[in-house]
Amino acid sequence: MADSITKPSGSFRQDQEQAPDPDSFVPRESSPDITHVKDKFPKVEEEGWLAQRLGNAITKRRMILKYRQIQNTRSAPAGDHVPDDVADQLSISTPTTSSINSIDEATSEPIPDLDDLTFNEKKLKYGEPIDCPYCRTTQVLDTQAEWRQHVLFDLQPYVCTYKDCTFGLFTTQNEWLTHEITTHLQQWACSHCTDVEKPTFETMSKIQEHLKGAHHVVEEDLTGALKASQLPPLKPFEASSCPLCDEWEPPVEESLNMKEFYQHLGKHQQTLALEALPMSLDGLRSVYLLHCSPCGHVWTSDEREELCPACHDSKGKRLPRQVKLSTPFPPHWEVKIAPGRNRAYFVDHNAGKTTWIDPRSTEAKVLAKTIKMGPLPSGWEIRVEGKKGHIYFVDHNTSTTTWDDPRPKPDAEKPEPLPEERKRRVISSHL
Repeated sequence: MADSITKPSGSFRQDQEQAPDPDSFVPRESSPDITHVKDKFPKVEEEGWLAQRLGNAITKRRMILKYRQIQNTRSAPAGDHVPDDVADQLSISTPTTSSINSIDEATSEPIPDLDDLTFNEKKLKYGEPIDCPYCRTTQVLDTQAEWRQHVLFDLQPYVCTYKDCTFGLFTTQNEWLTHEITTHLQQWACSHCTDVEKPTFETMSKIQEHLKGAHHVVEEDLTGALKASQLPPLKPFEASSCPLCDEWEPPVEESLNMKEFYQHLGKHQQTLALEALPMSLDGLRSVYLLHCSPCGHVWTSDEREELCPACHDSKGKRLPRQVKLSTPFPPHWEVKIAPGRNRAYFVDHNAGKTTWIDPRSTEAKVLAKTIKMGPLPSGWEIRVEGKKGHIYFVDHNTSTTTWDDPRPKPDAEKPEPLPEERKRRVISSHL
């Protein structure tokens, strides 16, 4: 049986049971999701409460996704968020927080490409209205980046990383960062007080109460007063500050410290949030990249498991033993699915190139020898025919093929020039 190279985790199917209300979720002290968080990030064992919060968030996301499937709507509670008026007031933090929303390609790898999905018998495509299989709302998404961002937003991938905080899930990194700054990191020194040592406040609600009560600041002037009173965060994040790993390195430029730290920690949270994506949904079909361990064959299929077509005939009968491909791939090679093509291609990170040809195959070895002869003229391509490795050439300029190599022959293959005396004899014999 073939092994699937990429395996999304978690699964559920629609049924007739009562839709689980996400608001009824009760956090647990232990669960498979909490154990998974500890296994993935061993450092979090030092903060057991954070492992519980992150694991419980995965469980709750699954509940929300299932709720949406059964209700066929996005009426599930949206989770806690920072009110718009507070977010507006915190535009004063722009130098630190702007442009922090980032979707890492490697992090979002478990999200299948939209062009590879069929939902309720309808092929999903970029730039066209689709019924999102996860949130069940109509969306128009033009690029892979927009699709991946949409799925992550559906998962509300962030939680507060400070103990004893009761906030739930956050949809964006800016929303999450705004919460942690205003609730746990920020301080204010009243700009209206004339004292030498101005009173300081640790929460926005307290500074707002002070400004309104002691200085009678009206609502329309409150944002400016808050901006004038805001102090820098207490201290920059250190190399050991990440609660999940020891791999973060503070930037040399201190002004980037907070932004880069939250991008780093945010990628960890994105990775964990994607664990909630189900392996299967009723009506959803995807293209899977499959790999046969015995023979090394790689192919795509809309089934998660199937017999290797290189080892079996159409009736499932095993074929005579095939030539085994070397496994694993050569160093710094990987295999991916071409978006919208349902076809495997191979990435050579050594040369920064891609190819349709498996680097372990006889075809690749034949081509490697031929390519050493030098580059082809513009618009030409080398191909290999059949198992015997016959090489032919495609001229895309004229849409023709030929067995003849269009490249100039090496000097060693050119006829040697005739000596001058022999050349004269040859010429005179033709006179």
